[in-house]
Amino acid sequence: MKNIVLFIYTMLLRLRYCFRGSLNIKQSRLWCVRVSGSRDALLCLNGSQIRRTMFNMNGSDNQLTARDVVMDKCEIRVNGMGNTIEIEPQCNLHNTVIVINGNNCRIAIGRSTAVGSMYMVCMGQANFIKIGEDCMIADHVDIWNTDAHPIYNEKGEVTNLSKPIKIGNHVWIGKHAKVLKGITIHDNAVVGMSTIVTKDVPTNTLVAGSDCRIIRSDINWDRKFITV
Repeated sequence: MKNIVLFIYTMLLRLRYCFRGSLNIKQSRLWCVRVSGSRDALLCLNGSQIRRTMFNMNGSDNQLTARDVVMDKCEIRVNGMGNTIEIEPQCNLHNTVIVINGNNCRIAIGRSTAVGSMYMVCMGQANFIKIGEDCMIADHVDIWNTDAHPIYNEKGEVTNLSKPIKIGNHVWIGKHAKVLKGITIHDNAVVGMSTIVTKDVPTNTLVAGSDCRIIRSDINWDRKFITV
């Protein structure tokens, strides 16, 4: 019965947006999904389960592609032109807010990445945030590649430009961590709880604290629950 209800709801949503050409759904199940914004924004949902999620995409030539993913209680807000969001297969996103405010910006989330809850913001011109494959992002994580508001010098020039964030493959980011602009977190790294990441994190390194200090090197980690 549940599958029948989901099928009917998905079909009704497709009918609602079919004349706009903005919603491309293939083999996906949607429940309590709300779509708003510009008529030329393109949502491509293929083989995905989308529940209790809002898409608000304003501007022109903005696109979101999600294939074989699960999204629950998420919110996507895009303002600007030529922005893209790509979510690769086997991703699980829960309680996640993704905001783009700019032009030609890009957010990419790699295959098999899991998110407990996250607030991600990308602003500027041709700026980006890239998360690699097989990452694990815990609850209440902030990832901001911008300061959101300008700071000027005495000449009236903006001094705090937005900068890209790159997160490698198989990275674990702990609860309440904050990843700030211009940062690269390399493969197999672990970011401890409440860490403020203000500098690059080397490969196979555990960092923690408000100063993002290296606690241990030559480490790796596993998704399995600890037994010792």
